[in-house]
Amino acid sequence: MFIRTSRPLSLGARVKLKFEIPGARQEIETFGRVVRIVPENPGTGGPGGMGVAFESLSPADVRLINRLWTRSVAPKRKAKPVTAGKRKPARRRT
Repeated sequence: MFIRTSRPLSLGARVKLKFEIPGARQEIETFGRVVRIVPENPGTGGPGGMGVAFESLSPADVRLINRLWTRSVAPKRKAKPVTAGKRKPARRRT
């Protein structure tokens, strides 16, 4: 998950996430870790922020996120759906 912010947390920081999926009846509440820092890019107008990897999601939450992903994001990109499991080590992107 990418979170736009001008004040990202440090790499490896643990964050509590709580958000809604449009059309879903319940909120998703989980924890994640900051795995990427993206500085603002004034030259291209690219937003700054941080990439957060989910630490754990229930199977129902994974289905909800993937449903949203396939409806809104995946058609615009060649992107993979969310999976539960281990992530690659954190790295800083500059």
